[in-house]
Amino acid sequence: MSRGKNFLAMLRLWQLPLAVLLAMGFYFAAAYVAFDKLKVVPIGRLRVVEIKPFLDRQAREHRGDVYLLGSSVTVEGADCTVIDSQLSKGVNCWNLAWTGSGPRQWLLVMPAVASAKPSAVVLCVDLGTLAGSDPLPDDLLSIAGWWDFLPADCLEVVRPLLTGSEYAKLTAPKLRHLVSFRTFPLEALDAYAREVSRPNLRYEGYAGNFRSPWIMKAVTSRVALARELRKLVDGLRQRAARGELTKQLDMLGAIVDYFGRSGPCRIVIALTPVNPEVPKLLSEDLVSQTSRSLKELAGRKGVAYWDYSGLLPADEFSDSVHPFTAGRRQWSQRLGADIERILADGGKK
Repeated sequence: MSRGKNFLAMLRLWQLPLAVLLAMGFYFAAAYVAFDKLKVVPIGRLRVVEIKPFLDRQAREHRGDVYLLGSSVTVEGADCTVIDSQLSKGVNCWNLAWTGSGPRQWLLVMPAVASAKPSAVVLCVDLGTLAGSDPLPDDLLSIAGWWDFLPADCLEVVRPLLTGSEYAKLTAPKLRHLVSFRTFPLEALDAYAREVSRPNLRYEGYAGNFRSPWIMKAVTSRVALARELRKLVDGLRQRAARGELTKQLDMLGAIVDYFGRSGPCRIVIALTPVNPEVPKLLSEDLVSQTSRSLKELAGRKGVAYWDYSGLLPADEFSDSVHPFTAGRRQWSQRLGADIERILADGGKK
């Protein structure tokens, strides 16, 4: 009798730990299916997830294409269907930009870009990107870790460019990445709800659209534009005062060096179009200063520099920073002509 009581007592003792283990097992199994197989990921991050398999296919099937890296300014402003019309037959351009990205985030995809053996890589930088050097987001590091964006040899190259915390999160065990994805389902649902409720957004096929991935279908109101401009200019001033540009230039230089070592490839640093209303509100000539710094960096590295900052008038932007419709076509036509020229003349600046 006492043995039976002891057995029941042991069962009760293990009930809670067993329940916890079962719950964890269920979560990890469900998470694996949801994230790895079904890719229940917010639309903005799903685009990043899709970049790696796309570049893997490019590495197997295509050589000599052109790749653009950039932020949402390039997402909205570079239409590769227009760019391709300027390029020689057999060369295609691909827009790999995503919202919020910049030199620090490009570290995660540059090995996959290099493995595709590009004929040219255009690093499209904008004022907002250059003004900030925020740490890499945890979810982005987990995406790169879970989907193996960086093989072991590339990790050693990237490691000196990351903080200790970033490297630890990037190389964490796979189960840790699954835990960090726990907010994705709600974020994915929220993104879907916003897409459905806002007809001015164009998200259809966005995640895998590396040709013309623009989203905005309408121009922002004047009131919203004035508010965005004030916020942007205030942020640019604050970050300029903290010397953020120097950090971003160092990171950009490291990326240029990486592509330069990876094989024969034209490398271009391009300053994206700037809304003319921005320099009007800045007391200092931040645009010219930024352009000079980028030109000096390009000169030291022996690569091309293209300054598009003054290319578009204010009415060709959808808001404070993003080219729109006519502006998208105009910048894309210039990009295509400049890319074709640099490919045709053997990479001369």
